[in-house]
Amino acid sequence: MNGYPTEYERFEELARKFKIKSKQQKTIELMSRFANRYRLAKNLEGLCVRDIGKTLLGYNSLAKAFFAHTTREAAETTGRHLKLATVDWEVIVDARLARDLRLNTKMFEYFISSTSIREVLKHELQEFGKGKHDNVWSVSYAVRNCFAHGELTASTIYLGKKKNRDALDDLASKVLQSSDDIFSKCVGRMVTY
Repeated sequence: MNGYPTEYERFEELARKFKIKSKQQKTIELMSRFANRYRLAKNLEGLCVRDIGKTLLGYNSLAKAFFAHTTREAAETTGRHLKLATVDWEVIVDARLARDLRLNTKMFEYFISSTSIREVLKHELQEFGKGKHDNVWSVSYAVRNCFAHGELTASTIYLGKKKNRDALDDLASKVLQSSDDIFSKCVGRMVTY
């Protein structure tokens, strides 16, 4: 189906089958909410805003990363409800993407100085920036926090540069792929839950 997770049709079949079981009702609600958030994030082409010029391109990348992250949060809520044991919730490793994200040093400087980011995450970001790990989840989390709290702007982290926007768009795609994988595991778990 257009924009939905890979296993969405199978989920719909199971949801119709299990709808009469009250134990499954919470699962169906969580998975439906997740699938619709996924669809929004997957199909987001950009924002429609007047009079801000090329800055809009950077805001489009921020919005995509933000919605992708919140989709992954919805996937985590659903997965935890279903007691998925095979998912490391705060890990998405991608060496190529990590390298591309590290090129935007202004972004990391900004995150480290942000009041919207806890010290634990700042430490993870510092380690990421130094190349000590390739867990892009920490960058996704930082974008989500700073954008959601209204402190992050496109120009602050140099999103006027295409390579920086591309890296953020790739981050959004990677996070959405991870969410899709979790959704598929949730559908498989529905049968035994």
